[in-house]
Amino acid sequence: MQGRNSGLRIQGVRFSLNLHGASRSGTQFTLTKLKELENLGIDWHSYTEQYISSVGPWRDVVISIFATIAKLEAKRISDRTKAKLEFIKEEIKKNKQYRTQNNKIITGLGRPSLPDEVVKQIENYLCEGLNYPKISELATYKAKYGVLKHVSVSQICQINKQFRKRV
Repeated sequence: MQGRNSGLRIQGVRFSLNLHGASRSGTQFTLTKLKELENLGIDWHSYTEQYISSVGPWRDVVISIFATIAKLEAKRISDRTKAKLEFIKEEIKKNKQYRTQNNKIITGLGRPSLPDEVVKQIENYLCEGLNYPKISELATYKAKYGVLKHVSVSQICQINKQFRKRV
């Protein structure tokens, strides 16, 4: 996969396919592309790494190794992401904010809270006895870049829980 060209032979015709960029995209992506070729009935063979091929006795071993590497890679990415999120949470607790590499200030993680006027509007709709889907249809707010969004049913449910506690 690390070589520049992997060659394909289809009914005696030789095709060249560059998977160099695919290997940079991650093992899982490369493995998926190679499986797609197999599902189409296309045998593949790398001309730069002789042991990488869909034909021969080592075929299953190579695929198994790639699948294992893909799982390890996904786990490593997940662990690093979780560690970074935990670090950011601790920074926000300690300093009330976190500054990113491009100087963006983050004061909390998760979905941004709805504007107060939208929450009040939803509470009024709840008092009128409207159902959640109807409220979702009526209650809108401007999100990032001025995009008009509807309030989700799960957001309405949470507002209703908080509203009941106060009333």
